[in-house]
Amino acid sequence: MPLFQINGAKLSLTRPTNFNQEKEIQALIEKNLETVVNCRFIATEFSTGSEHAGRTTMYYQRLI
Repeated sequence: MPLFQINGAKLSLTRPTNFNQEKEIQALIEKNLETVVNCRFIATEFSTGSEHAGRTTMYYQRLI
């Protein structure tokens, strides 16, 4: 999905940014969770347990 920058009444296509490692984009999103998805960051690389055998970012969304 293309992203655009708004300049008055004109849209211009933004340049994509490449990341060398998934961890780079993970850290960027974690530091900006409230802006991106309106959620508060809790922990990174949170274990999902042996049943799921994975790790994830933990966050919560406040209900207003």
